[in-house]
Amino acid sequence: NHEAEYEMLYSALKKFPILNNPYTYCSMMEYRIPEAAMAPYETLDRENETIDYSEASGRVSAGNLVPYPPGVPLIMSGEIINEECIAMVRYYEQNGIPVLGIQERNIQVIKGE
Repeated sequence: NHEAEYEMLYSALKKFPILNNPYTYCSMMEYRIPEAAMAPYETLDRENETIDYSEASGRVSAGNLVPYPPGVPLIMSGEIINEECIAMVRYYEQNGIPVLGIQERNIQVIKGE
């Protein structure tokens, strides 16, 4: 790197509104791996339905739930959604961290499971 590049970086960092930054600090919580009801490939041919994630306790996920960042799945397809998972999703939501697999509080679950 050249000195001009470092000066450019320094200038950009000085302009960053550190006291009013839009990102919320989020710490990790303890989390146990959920119980699997079926293998992920078994979910591909199953009929699914969309429900509010807060009502998904005891249901089998039809897709993955991945908060990003950090990008580590909370639930994989075929796993049973429990209250702990719902609390984690709520925690990430309250801290402004998107969870891939949830759209407008809705999640795909296996129908009848």
